[in-house]
Amino acid sequence: MPTWAAETLAELERIGARHQRPRRPDETPTAYAAAVAAATRRPELVPVGVAIDDAAFGPTGDVDPARRRSVDEVLVAARDC
Repeated sequence: MPTWAAETLAELERIGARHQRPRRPDETPTAYAAAVAAATRRPELVPVGVAIDDAAFGPTGDVDPARRRSVDEVLVAARDC
């Protein structure tokens, strides 16, 4: 079963691909989210990458439920852009 971080990154990558901005192999989620934010003109996507990095590589290996909900809401709104 994929982790929240993996599922969230996959969704961010789908959004980026729809805007002709695929993720480069060496690009961190934080850097990629910033690039997608610029490509879509949706600056609220920037914290999505930070949350993914925190969940995947942070000291606790997770983010709190409120932060997850916030990120998920941003991604839902960005799907339609």
